[in-house]
Amino acid sequence: GLAPYDGENLLEMAQVKNVAKNHGKSPAQILLRWAIERKVIVIPKSTKKARLQENSEIFDFELTDEDKKVLGGLRNDYRFNNPEFYANYPIFG
Repeated sequence: GLAPYDGENLLEMAQVKNVAKNHGKSPAQILLRWAIERKVIVIPKSTKKARLQENSEIFDFELTDEDKKVLGGLRNDYRFNNPEFYANYPIFG
């Protein structure tokens, strides 16, 4: 099962930030690219025009093998993007 959400956010993790800095990209762009390279379907959401644009700018670089190793080593025993964190109402019973 998944461990309880403990407030850790992928976008704030030092490992993700370091990969982002190395590529001159945002952590969100790195995570979107990582998902795409792993053949995971991603539907990013934003209401901000600048973020929508940023989310589309993930096809002009590739992650290195070292990047993939770092990202693949992140915790994977809980839901990183817990919807309860972003909503003002519980969605799980």
